[in-house]
Amino acid sequence: MRLLFQTLGVTLILFFLASCDKFNTGDEKFEQNILFQSEHINYAWGYAHSGWIIDSTGNVHVYRLPESWNNCDSLGFISDTAMNYNIAATDSICLHIDKKDLLDKVSLIKRAVKGSYSDPEQEMYDAGIVSYYGYIYNKETKKYQRILLRQWGDIKIVNESGSAEQLYDWLKSVEQKIKK
Repeated sequence: MRLLFQTLGVTLILFFLASCDKFNTGDEKFEQNILFQSEHINYAWGYAHSGWIIDSTGNVHVYRLPESWNNCDSLGFISDTAMNYNIAATDSICLHIDKKDLLDKVSLIKRAVKGSYSDPEQEMYDAGIVSYYGYIYNKETKKYQRILLRQWGDIKIVNESGSAEQLYDWLKSVEQKIKK
């Protein structure tokens, strides 16, 4: 009888594992290379352009006054080729984020895209714009869609999704680690 219960138990465990859509091996792959970005641009009192990008391996790439840079189009899209060029134009990797932390945050990007935005509000003068983004990649078009999470400085815009707020708070904590 004991052998029957052991066999039944092992069979149920194997059945459960086989029926899982995705068994967590710790080797999950992201569907895209670029996940998040923070950027500061200012034209007052000279040109300033700096920021950082988080890739799918957890590397945080920083840049300051890149010689050449590709921007998103007016609809917020950028090709993977242009994005790869931007990554190559960064100065260095200054931080590494644990893959588990990234996995927890990436699922929030798709929820943040559904958020409504506050009306643009004049906040400061000559401070420039600081923006925080998440990216969603479309394999068919080979383009990234930039999702604004929060913008402040001369003009303030807030993505009012709770997921966007969580991501913004997390990105601010990453930024604090970068500054150390």
